[in-house]
Amino acid sequence: MNRTFVWLKESELSYFHETLAHSFAPYRSHRSKRQVAAPRVRKEIRAMTDAERVRYFNALNQLKTDTSLRPNVYDALAAFDQGANVQRAHFGPAFTGWHRLYLWILETFLRQQDHQVTIPYLASHLDGEMTTPTGSVLFSNAFFGPGFGLPITGPFSTWPQINPNTVFTRNLAAGIQLFTVAGINAILRRRRNRDILVPIAPADSDLDRQHGGAHVFIGGTMNNLNSAARDPIFFSHHAFVNQIWERFRLNQRAAGIPTATDYPWDPNDQRIPASHNPNLTAGFTISPFNSLRQIDGFSDDFFQLV
Repeated sequence: MNRTFVWLKESELSYFHETLAHSFAPYRSHRSKRQVAAPRVRKEIRAMTDAERVRYFNALNQLKTDTSLRPNVYDALAAFDQGANVQRAHFGPAFTGWHRLYLWILETFLRQQDHQVTIPYLASHLDGEMTTPTGSVLFSNAFFGPGFGLPITGPFSTWPQINPNTVFTRNLAAGIQLFTVAGINAILRRRRNRDILVPIAPADSDLDRQHGGAHVFIGGTMNNLNSAARDPIFFSHHAFVNQIWERFRLNQRAAGIPTATDYPWDPNDQRIPASHNPNLTAGFTISPFNSLRQIDGFSDDFFQLV
């Protein structure tokens, strides 16, 4: 059993699985040739209007006070990226697909609060080009709040009081390399997932390695694999990773490469965790709902869904 769920009541588990099943209804619509729901549109957070950004932050705050899942919906979902799921999500070929599923799940619960909300991505190469990235507008009260210490101001200023046990901190670090245009282009020049995902990817096109810079740069909670998702900036960072991967996959499609099956799994490669087997659970659901596998994050349905 995924220990993420050990504290949830049966009614909470039913609510979670019903919500998840509903979120993937567009899969079934697409496959049965019924009308497909309009795709979710994600923007770079600085390209959002003020009203769009406020609505997104409001939806996050509503999840933080929604106790449909204990201790609240946001914290319950943030707990997915800890424990056994840390290995399922990192150190191997499931990295991109696992986080794609994770983004979809959080976004689904956000859209229960506000059906127009989507997760904005954070294109950190823009901040990396600044003379002083720690002075980015991202760490102002109009965006993600302070870059140092607890979120005592900004959109998440009530979170220390809501649940002191899961509150996040930040500690911006100067001199850390974020995504770069050169690094992104090196990824986009590749055509196979084995060339951008660990353990085989060359250093210049290793997407997992490149994404790690932002975790270290933001520091605090974000710099710990077992707690990073407690900070909402985690999801915008990974939405950008997802956007880069989507551009990579569009290039694959143009080259005639089957994107849904280009999963670089080698059972004989001892460097790859066994939990990255494409047919094993991604760790988001439990029996008898254990239907999300690692390979599902590579599904071509996401071309239509987002």
